[in-house]
Amino acid sequence: MYCFVVRGILGMPVFTQDGQKSIPAGHAVFANSEQRELADIPGSNAATPYHSLIAEVGGKILRHRELLIFDGDRTACTHLIAYVRG
Repeated sequence: MYCFVVRGILGMPVFTQDGQKSIPAGHAVFANSEQRELADIPGSNAATPYHSLIAEVGGKILRHRELLIFDGDRTACTHLIAYVRG
């Protein structure tokens, strides 16, 4: 089996527990219904979208916190680990 070690830059993240509304403000997480782009950061000049999404445990997230980065340019694969489960 293989495991990738990835370094990522979260930048300005939006937090959610249900994938629809941010916490604590309650505004939309995504820019539109396709859910391919994050919503703009409230109060940002030149309508800058959030850089990443952090899904916190609670609501629809039951097991663990999830970190999502939508732009591949914000990630770098640093290691490939091969292992055997025994």
